[in-house]
Amino acid sequence: MSIEKYQTAKGVRYRVRMTLPGGKRTDKRGFASKREAQLYLADYQIQRSRGSFVPESAGRVQMSELLRQTLESDIHRAPMTRATREAHARKWVLPYWGTWSVGDITTLDIRDWVRSMLDAGAKRDTIMKSHQLLKSVLEGAIERRYISVNPMPALQLPKEQKKLHPYLTHDEIRELVDEMPSHYRELIAVLAYTGIRFGEAAALEPRSVDLARQRLHVVRSVSEPHGKLSYGPPKNGKKRSVPVPKAIIAMLERRLATAAPDGHVFTTSEGNVLRLSTWRRRVFQPAIQRLNARRQDEGRPPFPEITPHDLRHTAASVAVQAGANVKVVQRMLGHSSAAITLDVYADLFDTDLDDVASRLDAVIRLEE
Repeated sequence: MSIEKYQTAKGVRYRVRMTLPGGKRTDKRGFASKREAQLYLADYQIQRSRGSFVPESAGRVQMSELLRQTLESDIHRAPMTRATREAHARKWVLPYWGTWSVGDITTLDIRDWVRSMLDAGAKRDTIMKSHQLLKSVLEGAIERRYISVNPMPALQLPKEQKKLHPYLTHDEIRELVDEMPSHYRELIAVLAYTGIRFGEAAALEPRSVDLARQRLHVVRSVSEPHGKLSYGPPKNGKKRSVPVPKAIIAMLERRLATAAPDGHVFTTSEGNVLRLSTWRRRVFQPAIQRLNARRQDEGRPPFPEITPHDLRHTAASVAVQAGANVKVVQRMLGHSSAAITLDVYADLFDTDLDDVASRLDAVIRLEE
C-alpha cells in the first residue's frame, strides 16, 4: 500500500494504491492533499483489520435486485404481512429506488423520498411501513457487503391528530344485531363483546369454544393475501383465551348445535369460509345502510359510521365500562403490551383519573 502524487490539468493530486481482500489491486484517486490520502488509507486499514471494508464497486448493485432478494427472504412473515410489504414495494419503493445503485443512496436522498410520499398524500402508516421495508433492504445490503454504513435516518413525520374510535352503546349493538340477517347475528355479538378480530372469528373452530368456562380459545386466524385464504396464528403469534358473557354463550350454544365438529363456528350462509372483503360489502354495509334509512324515517340521528373492525373497539369500551383494567383489556384483545392498549384506548381510561380522586376523597381525613 502506498500514496503517490500525480499531475492533472487542475494541478497535483494524490492517489492511494491498495491491495483488496482477495489480492486485487486498486487505486483511489483524486485527493487534493497528501493528508486526505493518508486519512483515507488509515481508515481503510482500520476497516480491513475489523473485516468491515467494502470496496466502492460493491455498491453498484441495483436496488431493484436488492428489493427482490429482501422480499424473497420474507418467508418467516405472516402471509398478510408479506402481501402488504409487496404492495408497498410496488407502489412506493420500487418506482423511486429501483434504478439506483445502493452505494449512491444518502441520508438526504431518503429524506427527499419520505417528503415525496407526504406530498403524494400517502398515509402515515403507509410511509412508516415503506420506510421499514427500505430499511430492511439496506440492512440486507450491509449483510451482503455491498455497503458498510446504513444511510437510513430516523423517520420523522408530522404529528398526526389521533382519530377517536367509534364506540357503540349496548343499545346500538342490539340494534345492529337485530338488523343483520339471522345467520350472522351471533357473529356480530361475538365481535362486539369479545373483541376478537374478524379473521380470528372466521377461523374459530367448535373445539375452541369452552361453554363451561365461558371462554373462546383464539389459536388461529384466516386472512386473504392476494385473494387466497391463508390460515396462521393470531396477530403477534400469541394464542389467548377470551372471556365471553353468559348472554353470548347462550347464542353460541345455538350456533354450535348446527356447526360441523371439524368445521367453523361462523361461516357464510352457504357454509363457506368467511372473507372479510366480501362479507363487509355484501352483508355488513347493507345492514348499516338499512339502519340509517330507518333512522332517517324516524327522525333519529344516523347510526355511527363503523367498520367490522370497529366492533373490536366497542368490545374494549364495554369492557372498560364494566370495570376491566388495562391489563385485562390487553389480554382480551391480544395486544403485545399494556402500553399499546393504553396508547390505542387512552380516551377510555381517562375516567380512571376521576375514579382515583373519588376513591381518595372517600378515605382522606386531613381536616376535621
